[in-house]
Amino acid sequence: METTGHHTCSKRNGRSYILDHAPFFAGFNEKTHRLQFLGAGYYFWDDNIEMATKWGEDHYNNEYCILECKLNMPGGIFLDLVGNRSHMRYFRNVAVKYAESGYAREKWSLGSFIEHLKMLEKDRPGIFPFKVIRAVDLLPRDEHSKWYFVSGKRNYTLLDPRIVICITEKNALILQSKKIVYESL
Repeated sequence: METTGHHTCSKRNGRSYILDHAPFFAGFNEKTHRLQFLGAGYYFWDDNIEMATKWGEDHYNNEYCILECKLNMPGGIFLDLVGNRSHMRYFRNVAVKYAESGYAREKWSLGSFIEHLKMLEKDRPGIFPFKVIRAVDLLPRDEHSKWYFVSGKRNYTLLDPRIVICITEKNALILQSKKIVYESL
């Protein structure tokens, strides 16, 4: 699968630095003592420049650039928790197995669990071979994109979900091209 990824970053080091070094790694946050959404990696919004802009306004004090990248997400290393039911079942089953062996799932954030699986992969290849992870980031404020299926019922879909992509390692197979598409004033 291929998609366009939007990566928001600080513009403080200039355009040439960004083009040479971006995307930038997001790991454990020392200030908040938290991991990222899907663990450590390089983060993109899935074809959503509006969300990349909002992220820049909120997290970079309007001093940011948006990098647009063509992302190749090949089977075997791509865990799609958005549009692939078998991937969702696989991940849920792994979580259930860990819960059955004594790990309390509710105590783990998704990012912590993914980091744990990445550590296990080093000793037991094949348990978590994924280098690209895609998931929906839901917040209650997503009300604006709700579209109800039937009037008077609670069932709905989101027409503008925030889909986040985490790449665990930079390489040319996954990250095929990049360009700066926006720089704040």
